[in-house]
Amino acid sequence: MIHVAIVVHRHARLVANSYWLRAIAECWHDSGVRLSVVTDPKARIEADIAILHVDLTVTPPDYIACAHRCAVVVNGAVPDISKRAINAHLLRRGDRYEGPVIVKTNRNCAGHPGAVGRALTPERLARLDAAGGPTDIIRGRSPAAP
Repeated sequence: MIHVAIVVHRHARLVANSYWLRAIAECWHDSGVRLSVVTDPKARIEADIAILHVDLTVTPPDYIACAHRCAVVVNGAVPDISKRAINAHLLRRGDRYEGPVIVKTNRNCAGHPGAVGRALTPERLARLDAAGGPTDIIRGRSPAAP
C-alpha cells in the first residue's frame, strides 16, 4: 500500500474545502492509499511520497527538510512563491508601459496565511505598515474602502 504524507504548517487548514489537495486526498483514501498529515516538522516520516503543503509565501526551512526525509517530494523545490522570487517581469515606479497588468501582493493571499497564529500587536501592525504589508485587510477593511 502506498503511503503519502502531507506536510502542513501547524496552523494549517487542510480540511478547507477550497484546497484541491483535500479532494485528491479523499480520492486516494477511497482507493486504499494510506495518508498521514504531518504538522510537526521534527516528526519522523516513513512514507513513500511527501507533499509539501505549507500555505505561506515563504516555507520555513524546517518544513522543507521534513518533507525531504522522503525519497519523493512534491512541491519541495519552491520554498518562496513571492512574485519577486518567481517572476522577472515586474513593473516598477517610473516604467513606461501602457498595456494590461496583473496586480499581486508579494505575499501569498495578501499575507493572511502568514499572519495565522501571530498576535497582531500595534507594534506588528506598524512594522507591516512600514513594509507595505496588507494592513487594510488585516484590520478588517476592504482595500477599496476609504
